[in-house]
Amino acid sequence: TSPSPDVVCYYSLYYLSMEERRFRFFRSSQANAFLTAAVILIVLSFFQLGEVIDIHIHDTMFVISLDIIFLLLAILCNVGFLIYHFLGFLMATNRLSWIHVFLSLVSFAWVVASVFLPEMEYTQESLTSDDWNEISKRDNIIALISLGSFILGQVILVMNIILGSFRKIQMKE
Repeated sequence: TSPSPDVVCYYSLYYLSMEERRFRFFRSSQANAFLTAAVILIVLSFFQLGEVIDIHIHDTMFVISLDIIFLLLAILCNVGFLIYHFLGFLMATNRLSWIHVFLSLVSFAWVVASVFLPEMEYTQESLTSDDWNEISKRDNIIALISLGSFILGQVILVMNIILGSFRKIQMKE
């Protein structure tokens, strides 16, 4: 006795959906956004090989390679991917998740844009102390806005996970 065609169709659809669920690696759009940003940052790091940033603090000079900065930002994006991939079920609301993604990626974009923005072309003789102060103010404002939006995004992420955890606990009771 063979099963009816309706039963065969039902079981094949059931197994098809199980296969889709089993091999579906990218669970959330937020995880995909972080993974895409990480790939873009890694690609951008290849275009900046050998470029460096000189940071002067008092009498100390720090020289940092730009490809290392891009790779560190890519690592942070991969951490965001892992958080949303493995802890996505704990998020309280989708809106808070997207706010976190937006603030984090915009702060990274400001860092990347500040690297790619052309520096004002001055000859050494034409630079005055006012010009140096203006360049320094612009760089400080970009750094503070970027850092502030990144920190705010992380606070929103923690708040989203805590609220989601409380919601899961209340649902169990």
